[in-house]
Amino acid sequence: MLYGLPACALAGLVPPLAPVMMAPVGIGVRWIDAVATVGAAAEPALPWSCLGWLAVAVAVLLTQAR
Repeated sequence: MLYGLPACALAGLVPPLAPVMMAPVGIGVRWIDAVATVGAAAEPALPWSCLGWLAVAVAVLLTQAR
């Protein structure tokens, strides 16, 4: 995010450098897509997810009750 916006602005000002300047942005986007795909595949089914969040909420409430 810190690189992408300035790189896009500079690439717009100097179009011949755009492919070189935007290459790291493309690599970053592919990395984030891969991580999101793995995360989506590893996410548990809805009942397990809800039970997990319920367990976290109960733990927080019990911790705060002391």
